Amino acid sequence: VVVPDGHELCSEDVVSFKATLVYPHISLYQGSTLVKFMEERAMEIGETLPLRVQVYGCESACNMIGGGVGIGVLPESSVLRFQRSANVHIIPLEEAWADRDLEFLPSSAKSLIESIFAYHGGHLDK
Repeated sequence: VVVPDGHELCSEDVVSFKATLVYPHISLYQGSTLVKFMEERAMEIGETLPLRVQVYGCESACNMIGGGVGIGVLPESSVLRFQRSANVHIIPLEEAWADRDLEFLPSSAKSLIESIFAYHGGHLDK
């Protein structure tokens, strides 16, 4: 989960998805796979995703989060590019579904993803 620097959740090492639902969320645009996935996870625990603003890119979301408009669940690999300039803090979610493991992918797909990350100066931990 992405929060503004200094947010009360910054003191946590991990946070549950349910605990994030008391805060307004900044998310990607309606209809994106990520938003649908997050809405489904919220419904599974009898909650709704408290959307405040929806945007068309991770950079915009990070800037709004850094400005204190809300918090968000966004791909860590994308947030890392904007973390310093947007003044945001990343806290891992405790749910198993939040740790996206690439091991299930065919080796060709994993190689492609690793190549893309390497090309852009990123890395894969798995």
